[in-house]
Amino acid sequence: MIDAYYSRGCDSYEPFKDTEIAKNDNFRKHMNRYNVIRLDISSFWDSYKDNIVEKIVEYIFDELKEVYGEQIDCTKMINSVIMSIYQKTKIPL
Repeated sequence: MIDAYYSRGCDSYEPFKDTEIAKNDNFRKHMNRYNVIRLDISSFWDSYKDNIVEKIVEYIFDELKEVYGEQIDCTKMINSVIMSIYQKTKIPL
């Protein structure tokens, strides 16, 4: 539900319109305004127990490259890359 509410990748008004949060004055303020990284950790755990962190970072880099192309420098730390994307787009990730 967090992904559905925050993600720019969908329009979440309908699923949330009859919920308690919809009564809040700030209901629409943050809805569908952010790039969201969604991970299913259990699938990584099943396949990559020995190097789970490295595989998660690799997956995130692959996804970022699909969206931002060659602007992504995979030699940098992931937090640095995410901050760089934010500085360029002004959209939190």
